[in-house]
Amino acid sequence: MKASLVRVLGCMLLAAVVALVGCATPKKQVEPAVMFEPDMSEPTLPIFQREAIVIQAEQSKPVVEAPARGSVASIINKLPKNPYTRYLSEENAYSFYLGGVLSAKYKPGGGLLVKEATSDDSGIICQFDESSADTVTIDQACTTLMFTLDDELSD
Repeated sequence: MKASLVRVLGCMLLAAVVALVGCATPKKQVEPAVMFEPDMSEPTLPIFQREAIVIQAEQSKPVVEAPARGSVASIINKLPKNPYTRYLSEENAYSFYLGGVLSAKYKPGGGLLVKEATSDDSGIICQFDESSADTVTIDQACTTLMFTLDDELSD
């Protein structure tokens, strides 16, 4: 019992010393932040008095007009780039099929063939030579097929 009493008294003495030391230590004063004044030796000009920086544009290249909607040139440009177009390596041709509506085949250097998809192969067939594609006149049935094909390739 004597040992436990010594322990209790030692703890109390230690707590008293810590309390006295904590009170006796002066607390540091927090100094306010220093505010800096802007340097006014070289004042800035207001926005409206500043010099404007002029950048001259380069001479633009002549603008090439895009082929008209439904034209053979438009389809020839879009067909190889479309993600749903298949490349037939044995024929060196690009093939596109729009289920139940039409199929198209483009052979570079050859021409473009667009067929209406029917069950009995009696549909419209439109064939265009690549070299004379823009000079050819297209009948109404082929125009409808070409517009449909061009719209699908644009999506």
